[in-house]
Amino acid sequence: MEFIFARGQLALAMNGVRATFSAAGILDLKDARHPLIPADRVVPISLTLGKAFKILVITGSNAGGKTIAIKTVGILALMNQSGLFIPAAEGSMMPVYNHIYSIIGDDQSIQYNLSTFSSYITQLVSFLPYVNEKDLVLLDELGAGTDPIEGAMLAQAVTEYLVNKNVNSIITSHFSEMKKLAYELSEVENAFVEFDKETLSPTYHLIIGVAGNSNAFNICRRLGMQESILNRAVRLQQRSPFHNMEMVMNHLNEQRKELEQEKESIRIIRQESDRVKAQLQEEQEEFLLKKNAILSKMREESSDIKRNLRIQAEKIIRDVKKASSLDKDAFMKHVGTTRSAIENMKIPESRSKRGLVANEIKRGDIIYIDTLGSNGKVISVTGKKITVACGVANICVDISHCFAAEQLVKMIPQKISHQKKNVSNLRHEEVSTSVNVIGKTVYEAIPEIDKFLNDCIMAGVSPVQIIHGKGTGSLRKGIHDYLKTLPFITDFRMAEPQNGGAGVTDVYFN
Repeated sequence: MEFIFARGQLALAMNGVRATFSAAGILDLKDARHPLIPADRVVPISLTLGKAFKILVITGSNAGGKTIAIKTVGILALMNQSGLFIPAAEGSMMPVYNHIYSIIGDDQSIQYNLSTFSSYITQLVSFLPYVNEKDLVLLDELGAGTDPIEGAMLAQAVTEYLVNKNVNSIITSHFSEMKKLAYELSEVENAFVEFDKETLSPTYHLIIGVAGNSNAFNICRRLGMQESILNRAVRLQQRSPFHNMEMVMNHLNEQRKELEQEKESIRIIRQESDRVKAQLQEEQEEFLLKKNAILSKMREESSDIKRNLRIQAEKIIRDVKKASSLDKDAFMKHVGTTRSAIENMKIPESRSKRGLVANEIKRGDIIYIDTLGSNGKVISVTGKKITVACGVANICVDISHCFAAEQLVKMIPQKISHQKKNVSNLRHEEVSTSVNVIGKTVYEAIPEIDKFLNDCIMAGVSPVQIIHGKGTGSLRKGIHDYLKTLPFITDFRMAEPQNGGAGVTDVYFN
């Protein structure tokens, strides 16, 4: 019980989290902190192992945090396997290793006649034959303490051995051969501890994906090494076959910094674009709601208008039926008045023209009446009521519906056959005896035909022609079905072959 409470108190003190268990052997630490470094001084590191690569080679300057990095991984792995929370961010993942092998620090011994290098190799050979993919190996400064060339070759050989045995490993090194190896093997990845060249001091940030320089000369300069000695060292370094590689590393590190800055800028831009996108989507949804509300209201109003028009139309039809007993001339006059009333039921179109005032309108003027959709000639003016002649009918309209006349459509005078006796009463404006609706749908053609027949019947013209073309015959059929519903049409039939045949319909009025 004491151990359980101690673990809880430690987790609270370290602001620790419970690591997610990884059965696949993946280690993924997010903002991990060394538990023995004060929280106000420690620099968190993030690294992954066992997913895209199995071995991580950490390079960089001395005193830059390489050893602290592998110690952090080792201590957190042991804490996790002891049932402790770890000082890291939520989402950190760790497996349970069978064994954790580490060689960190100098273990030379006079008693056992061991140098630094000998001690390192003694520890190394004690476990290398037994490691497997369920173990974790942490090697600090592998190959150090002997001839640099031999040490580099030995470090590369040991790394390749661990790759072949598929062992999760973290190795720190200063050898350029180790940096090069990470670019050659997919199982090996580079990392480095960042060094600020302006302050000549490490930042302790661990950067995955790029190898780093040791920055030995910069550290020597910070610690007070004579400039003449450093200048000589620089000249000697330039003769080294690996000098170009160091320059490449510097260039890559500079590019990485630029990429990180661009990445941060892109992240900010993306956040802003996501915010604008969400705002636009919200405004679009609000617009659609308003649109649907307006359309719904318009449908209700349209239904009311349609219902009222139907009632008025039924009343007009009843009046027409009652008037059918009148003589022919009286009946025709009644039909004209009735159709004018139907036209008056139209909803006025929105027009931007200037309305005329009473003192501007004089008898004989040609004006435009929006409720009729056509021009007419003024017969008389009584206050705000204007009597207008449209065809053979005189209609009284309010001045609010009167506008300056549109340019008159020049009617095509044609020789009219079979005209009624009252054709001599027509005014000088003559109507066309044909209408062309070829290429239109039945829905588009009917309103145009309706107005055409209205003008013709008021002008007393019969027969008239509807030019619809042959085509598939669907337009002709739709027009014929509509003509059957009109009581003032006595007959209609297809024209003679010389006058268009099946492409033209002749229409006869009473």
